Amino acid sequence: MLYLDLRTLALVAMFSGLMFTATTLSVWRLAPEESGLRQCASGSTLFALGMAEVALRPFLYARLSIPLGNGLTLMGCGFFLIGFRTLLGLPTSRSDKWLPWLYFLLTALGSAYFTLLVPSIRFRITFVSLVGATFHAALARALFRCHDRELASWRQFTIALQIVGFVLYLIRAWDVPDIPEVPDYRQSSSWLVAAPGFYAMCFNVWMAITIVLIANARMHRRMHRQLEEALAFNETLLANSPQAIGVYKADGRCIFVNDAYSSLVGIGKQDLLQQNFLLPAFWEGSGLREQCLAALADNNTQRRDLRLTTPAGQVLWIESRILPSTIKGELHLLVQLFDLTARKNTENTLRELTFHDPLTRLPNRRLFLEQLSRARQNSERHRSHAAILFIDLDKFKHLNDSHGHSVGDERLLETARRLQQTTRPSDTVARFGGDEFVVLLEALGPDADHAQSHALKIVEHMRKVLSAPYALSPGLHEATATIGLRLFYGTDTSAEQILKEADEAMYRLKQERY
Repeated sequence: MLYLDLRTLALVAMFSGLMFTATTLSVWRLAPEESGLRQCASGSTLFALGMAEVALRPFLYARLSIPLGNGLTLMGCGFFLIGFRTLLGLPTSRSDKWLPWLYFLLTALGSAYFTLLVPSIRFRITFVSLVGATFHAALARALFRCHDRELASWRQFTIALQIVGFVLYLIRAWDVPDIPEVPDYRQSSSWLVAAPGFYAMCFNVWMAITIVLIANARMHRRMHRQLEEALAFNETLLANSPQAIGVYKADGRCIFVNDAYSSLVGIGKQDLLQQNFLLPAFWEGSGLREQCLAALADNNTQRRDLRLTTPAGQVLWIESRILPSTIKGELHLLVQLFDLTARKNTENTLRELTFHDPLTRLPNRRLFLEQLSRARQNSERHRSHAAILFIDLDKFKHLNDSHGHSVGDERLLETARRLQQTTRPSDTVARFGGDEFVVLLEALGPDADHAQSHALKIVEHMRKVLSAPYALSPGLHEATATIGLRLFYGTDTSAEQILKEADEAMYRLKQERY
């Protein structure tokens, strides 16, 4: 004959329930957004309290502890059922919140009736077993409605466990043996009376593992969904960003470009997606191909200012940033292009204004002095003479006063054009302001007399060219120019001194003529 200690079984079931509570709360701390875990923990706690009532029955007033213990146990099952359905992602209704209280009232009142009013252990066990069977049936139904492929095998085994519990409670309700009516029964030779205690231990352990697996699977799915949403959001940001962005694989293939990238380089998105930066034709001469290869070799961000020519012939200045990045285990290059064309044009304009005359676009005094210093060094290095021609336009003030500055500007522009036509590409023509022009002649030879003679021939030819009539707005204008010559060799004389002596030579000629 089998001899069972029901109090011991109840205590073991109580501790397994508390273990279940601790496990569920631990998982809930990791996933606080899973409200089902909190409900499952509440249910397992109430279950443990119910088992405690059963275990302490010999020390309490049995006729009250029996309805309370059974009621708390089934109330805990109700909370667990709601929490488990929530954890599975099944829809819930407002009436579900009353399910634990329905279990409690139904079980407690039924147990009280068959304990206090019509005392019958047989009928009480039958009644509680039928209520317990409905819990396992509802749990199995919830698992049937869940279609989680990640836990398919585990779910099937858990469904089988609930079916076993359902059948066990039905058999217990149908074939419960006659037990002597004593309020503190704690020993029985019937396995049907003690079976729920064994089953509760197995149930708590198995369902604790199940809760962990389900919560883990849901966290992974949530993280995966959040990752996909983040990737989709980032892709949307990249696609609609005003910043030109392209993504290339390590083998050179382009896999993504946004509209800003396509618009900047003047190439359609479909054509860009056919590009490969490993091919020599990839923006040949810009340096972008070499920059991509350097980023792959060093696995470091590359930054460089590049000059690109679009298929339409437009010249662009861009700052390129190439960032190596691993996407799905593969190395990719994130290419960012910043349009510097407007800034470069502004810098060129400022440089032009700094070193060139705004009217004639000729070098101004500042740039001419730099080139004169360089010419002095070249003269010494190559042992060759050079010369400065200081030119003053005769009666220019009278023209300005008579016809206005616009007509004067016409003569200045024509003078600049004629001077450039009468000089070599290696010579420098500059305007110092007003009606003063300066010409730098280099490489006149090592012999001073020959250099002087050659420079005088250039001066004479230049004087004739500048004396030809000017077709200005008021009509033809006769004009002349006075040209002072200063020959120099090496760096013995400063640039300012050379200019001063050329100016003085021009001034002496003007005095002789007028």
